[in-house]
Amino acid sequence: MTAAAVAVRLGGYTTLARALRGHFGGRLEQFDDAILELAPHVGSIVEVNGSLVDLTGGIQVGAADNLLAADGTDSGGAAAASTIYHVYVSNAQASFRPSGLGLSATLPQLDANGFRYLNAAGNGHHWRYVGVVRTTAAVEFSDTAAARLIVNWYNRQLKHLRTVPGYVDDDAVTTYTENNAAWAAFARAGNLLEWLGNGQDAYSLTAVGVVQSAASTGRFGLLVSGAGPVVATAVPSGVSGTYVSGYSAAAALGSYVTAELAAFTASGNMVFVADLQRNGAAADPPATLMAGTVWA
Repeated sequence: MTAAAVAVRLGGYTTLARALRGHFGGRLEQFDDAILELAPHVGSIVEVNGSLVDLTGGIQVGAADNLLAADGTDSGGAAAASTIYHVYVSNAQASFRPSGLGLSATLPQLDANGFRYLNAAGNGHHWRYVGVVRTTAAVEFSDTAAARLIVNWYNRQLKHLRTVPGYVDDDAVTTYTENNAAWAAFARAGNLLEWLGNGQDAYSLTAVGVVQSAASTGRFGLLVSGAGPVVATAVPSGVSGTYVSGYSAAAALGSYVTAELAAFTASGNMVFVADLQRNGAAADPPATLMAGTVWA
């Protein structure tokens, strides 16, 4: 039901805005590589500082569009590569891009009602917080199984992470050849997973490998690093600065080796990278799969 239709039932638009104080019916989605869209999700209405914004048809912003300044005006410049930005939606009273979507380097503030806005007063109070994104190196948006870089503040969903690095569907064994006595990343394309931490929800990761050499004495695991504190369920001794999941020593030929990690972030706006790692004097065990879940 649209805002206008509900207003008729309640006997007036002002009454509806008051009744829906704080309501947020949309979800931030990737429309394509260059465009973000705030689309209807649990309805098509978002309340923004006493006014209702109709999301029917979606509201979009492009990576090439100018950013919002801290006061809700045009910053004069567009998004940069590999940078975190906060996303806001405006009402019709905004002086710049009314009833639109915008990216900003400015963190949200709480207003008198406890809701997050670009600013708690003035023109910035016409821009309500939607979520956070990180641009790619190509100044694009990403919401793929390998890079979950769009996070909603409202109406988050559980998203999957997954990569099968170096895999070729040719009925042949896929192997890794790293020999290193220290923990080292697998030198294969696609061995990384990236996501944004929101500071509230846990993430989980699992890696699976198959021992292909009887001489294997290696270990492998999941290395997670981010620009902030991480609390992990298992941290092997001798590892500092980063966190690696549980690991296995020598295993029988043909057996499976797994590594799992469940953790949460202590604060938001951090980019995390999960990297398949190995350690040992033999080329095994190879990691054939890394998968997980994250809220976004």
